[in-house]
Amino acid sequence: MKRLVLVLACLAASARAEVPWFTIVGDRADPDADTIDMNPIAVARQGQSVVMEIRMNRSIKAACSR
Repeated sequence: MKRLVLVLACLAASARAEVPWFTIVGDRADPDADTIDMNPIAVARQGQSVVMEIRMNRSIKAACSR
């Protein structure tokens, strides 16, 4: 029983692990900058094509000053 609890705890911890997002544009440390990040772990592959997750964060200051 203890082994099962330990295995389930390890699985839960790995599921909550931080995804290593790669910043393509911007500075994630600067809250006033627009950023575009990419998850380097492929979601799907089909032939030579690769599907990846991309996220954009728009700064409120940058959006208001335009």
